[in-house]
Amino acid sequence: MNIKLKILCLYLKNNFNFFKIKKIIENSIDINEKNKDELEKFVEKLDISEEILAKYKIESLENIKFFFEEDFPDILYQNNAGVIFFKGNWNLLNDKNLFKIAVVGSRKPTTLTTKWTEELMKLLMELENICVISGLATGIDTIALKNSKIRISILGNGIDYYYPPTNKKLQQRIAEEGLILSEYPPKQPPQKYFFPYRNRLIAALADLVIVIQAAKNSGSITTGKYALEMGKELLVPFISASPEFEGSKELINNGGRIVTKPEEILNYLTFSKKIDNKNVEENTNILKIISDKPGITIEELSYILNIPIPKTIEIVTNLELEGKIFFDFNYSIFIK
Repeated sequence: MNIKLKILCLYLKNNFNFFKIKKIIENSIDINEKNKDELEKFVEKLDISEEILAKYKIESLENIKFFFEEDFPDILYQNNAGVIFFKGNWNLLNDKNLFKIAVVGSRKPTTLTTKWTEELMKLLMELENICVISGLATGIDTIALKNSKIRISILGNGIDYYYPPTNKKLQQRIAEEGLILSEYPPKQPPQKYFFPYRNRLIAALADLVIVIQAAKNSGSITTGKYALEMGKELLVPFISASPEFEGSKELINNGGRIVTKPEEILNYLTFSKKIDNKNVEENTNILKIISDKPGITIEELSYILNIPIPKTIEIVTNLELEGKIFFDFNYSIFIK
């Protein structure tokens, strides 16, 4: 039996608890460098039966990724995921050109929340290299995934199990055009505790997390809490003060950044929007603006270029390192 089969059988035997397997392995060998030879020697000593594969109707390893493979993201392993079932384009996970945004929220959004989310997704659709990550629940998750060009969905059930049934076509379409991920065997039905645990992976894979209309003790609030624990940028729209937003208020009080309009979210993205097919990031253009307006601030430069503040900071920092500009009091920018 090869190493993949043994790890898979061990994983299934332990009820998909990779954390337990991870501890067993790490207490025996050093796998920080994905030392496959050492791992193979360790696994070879384990007494593992293949019979459990039949129970979960697994006949192939084609759509399974393991923690010791080169293209398995370290962030997944760090968050105790080591066996991932998938359908679609696995390379999306390692594409450095993509800015990944987790968009999650209520299964029963208010009319105002629905409109707010649709406006947000319309803005994001205008941008290049945006990848939206979400669950596949009704409500906000569905709105986000339906209105995205590049998308990843992480399930709380198997990749061949359709839940909720109303999103079967959406799940199939994402599997064809994007990426579906799950820690559970393909035919595995959802369990209540699968969903909140799954949410750690939504937060882990995202560069930015947006939680829209979280009720108190809701599933979406767990995604926000994971984001804060991981040090991710968490944005929480302030849409209403009604009870349906108690969880949102809690996230804001604990460190989430409040936003009131969809447009504000653009300030937290680290890439630029296309404008008349011109590259607004050309250093010559930026240097000319700074030369014409000595003492310009980052906020003013961001507004003129029509690119988010984080990207503006990235650009001017590179120019400073190149010795072309310098910062003065209050981060005013001057040509050197």
